[in-house]
Amino acid sequence: MDLKKERVVVACVVFEVSKVVKPIIEYEATRVHLIHYADKERGKIYKEFYDEVCGQIIEYSNIRKQYEERSGKRSGKVIEIVEHADHKTSDFQKMLMTVLYILRNEKAMNKESEVYVNISSGTAEFTAAAMMAAMMVDGVRPFRVGTEKYTTGNEEQLRSLYIPKGRPLGLTEIAGAPRELPSYKIVCPDERLVKGLKKFKDLGTAMSTAAFVDMLSKQEDIWIDRVYDKQGTNRTNKKQSNLMKYRRNFLSRWEEEGWVAQREYSKKYKITDEGEWVLGTFYVDGIDNKTK
Repeated sequence: MDLKKERVVVACVVFEVSKVVKPIIEYEATRVHLIHYADKERGKIYKEFYDEVCGQIIEYSNIRKQYEERSGKRSGKVIEIVEHADHKTSDFQKMLMTVLYILRNEKAMNKESEVYVNISSGTAEFTAAAMMAAMMVDGVRPFRVGTEKYTTGNEEQLRSLYIPKGRPLGLTEIAGAPRELPSYKIVCPDERLVKGLKKFKDLGTAMSTAAFVDMLSKQEDIWIDRVYDKQGTNRTNKKQSNLMKYRRNFLSRWEEEGWVAQREYSKKYKITDEGEWVLGTFYVDGIDNKTK
């Protein structure tokens, strides 16, 4: 059966509206999973925010549907809203289980679907769980949303909220006991690959491949003078050229990771946005990138 590729957004609704709705519009989502706090006794204000988010999504969806029907671009399908009502949005384990279920289910239905997770909405526990879940399921893209304008813009409003009795207090008057979270090991990228990628960004696009490989092979802290096959067996041969080692140990691995891509109508490679992100995160000039 030929399933239509969906664009799915997962978010948590607490006290944010724009941070939830705007990405749904930007990504042109076809299905939205909304996790929200639902306690009948204390959750009225949370329900108001959830209803407002749903109302804005429906309003936008109807406008888009009418436009698509008139233009004939698509089928004019409305955005599907899937509600996940829960009174434990501050429970990390519950949030991790919920988000994992959503992501796995979406990818099981159609592995080609584009699935996005909003880590800027909801509770801190949701944010941590959503980021972790996104890294556990292949093909899921976490994203953050910044704030261009705040509702509490002046000092007087901030003081009334966070310094109600003359001393800085914050939103929490009395904190609960700390609760440790389970730790999961996330493997950092190979430092030689990261350093090599930095060299490629700085010099590789301006030099010939032969000149770049010659330069890289002289960098003892970067160069990998071995060649492994897909089973991890050492296939190094003295007759193998440095160009072969470069292609096997660097270029092909960068490409597999999505850090570089071939330029259109060219055999040359360029750094991708993901490659730039890796350099911005894991490469710091003058600081050892090894995990201690």
